[in-house]
Amino acid sequence: MLIWIWMILLVLHEGIGIDQPYREVKGTTCQEIAKQPNYQTGLPCTGKDVKYHCLLNEDNTKEYEVCREWKWIPKGKCAFFNTYGSGNVDERDCESTSDLPCAVKEYNSADNTQYAACYVKKEMTTVPILETR
Repeated sequence: MLIWIWMILLVLHEGIGIDQPYREVKGTTCQEIAKQPNYQTGLPCTGKDVKYHCLLNEDNTKEYEVCREWKWIPKGKCAFFNTYGSGNVDERDCESTSDLPCAVKEYNSADNTQYAACYVKKEMTTVPILETR
């Protein structure tokens, strides 16, 4: 009986693709984490082609540590963590400056931290709501 339960759990895990972990980076940045030796910070990344990533989100406001399948990112592009649904690694145009170059060749999405231009955050501003009477 125990073997059947184990087999059912295994099939469910493989069949529905239980989400790999992710968490928002707090108190540091992906670029700082990448400078640490053996910088994978404890997320249990498991599965074929699943690697640790540290990426900005889709609107360039937050950074996330994620375990996701890696993908090839073309030159001139940045990998980012698309938080929609269960989340996945996507790509977008890289905006290079003289201080922050973009990738000049195709690269593995898990190596995104090598390109500082991919980590320029947008500043979030709040606008006060005026009360009307």
